[in-house]
Amino acid sequence: AGWWGFDPATGVFEASERAMILHGIAPGTTMDVESARRAVHPDDLDLVDERLGKLLRAGVPFRSEHRVLWPSGEVRWLLSHADWREEGGTKRVIGFCVDVTDRYAARLEVWENRSRLRAILDGATEFAILATDRAGIITEWSRGAENLTGWTAGEGVGRSFDLLFE
Repeated sequence: AGWWGFDPATGVFEASERAMILHGIAPGTTMDVESARRAVHPDDLDLVDERLGKLLRAGVPFRSEHRVLWPSGEVRWLLSHADWREEGGTKRVIGFCVDVTDRYAARLEVWENRSRLRAILDGATEFAILATDRAGIITEWSRGAENLTGWTAGEGVGRSFDLLFE
């Protein structure tokens, strides 16, 4: 994780070496609000600007999961939080960011696997395909199961697998 902060009144911006690396900015480079904004993926910039604006105008804590685009072209996902903090009579925005790219990759893999499973279940109309959890409760119900049993997925999912043998 890395920290960052700025004084909106003066525009003075500070960031830890780790925050700079997470944004794809070489440590030691002068970083300001605009360089941080330039690091945000163009498709996510409006969202980041909107949430930061809410913090600055209304004091709504900043929370964002957004992409950053490194100079190499690599895209990384960051989770960032920030809020107002008063230090020595000066009110500043202080935040932190952490790389959550691996979590997004895992989510994407799960989504792709679920999509493939759904395509298989939807295409299986001549035979029943069911899935259960460890307790034997039905979690997936194919169209073939609907055709063979006469029960909809809504009627089968959530019930005990033993239901089929009563």
